[in-house]
Amino acid sequence: MPPPCRATAWPLHSDKLASMQTFRSKIDSWILVVAFLPMIVAVVLVAVNTHGDPRPMAMVLAVLVVIGLGIGSMFRNTYYQLREGELLIRSGFFRWRVVIASIESITPTHNPLSSPALSLDRLAIRYRKNGRDALILVSPLDKSGFIAALRAANPAIGI
Repeated sequence: MPPPCRATAWPLHSDKLASMQTFRSKIDSWILVVAFLPMIVAVVLVAVNTHGDPRPMAMVLAVLVVIGLGIGSMFRNTYYQLREGELLIRSGFFRWRVVIASIESITPTHNPLSSPALSLDRLAIRYRKNGRDALILVSPLDKSGFIAALRAANPAIGI
């Protein structure tokens, strides 16, 4: 789990961790509403329509708790780490690895494509993977620090 700071190095427990930096994702408040409002509406609708029978409500609550834990994991665990020549990206249960030397450019964007970013204030990272062009969108809270850290590792990255 990353540290609660928005852009910081992990505690130095070994030489391997000394070069690791973690950047948290920026979170747009509207994304929280879009993620959790349907669950609240579902609970209200079931409560109104069950006519006092607790079994349907218990089933709906059990399903919503599982879904809520998954969504909560995504919000809690979306971050970007730079270590040992790689950009490690994590969002909930999903992970990506980008070799920093393969990054060609970083550009600001508001592209709404699905990505490991919890904000539309994003950076488009273009890189090469297996000889092909690839793109991933991220939304670090500290965009300038994130870009500076990547460019320190690969000065050839275009902005």
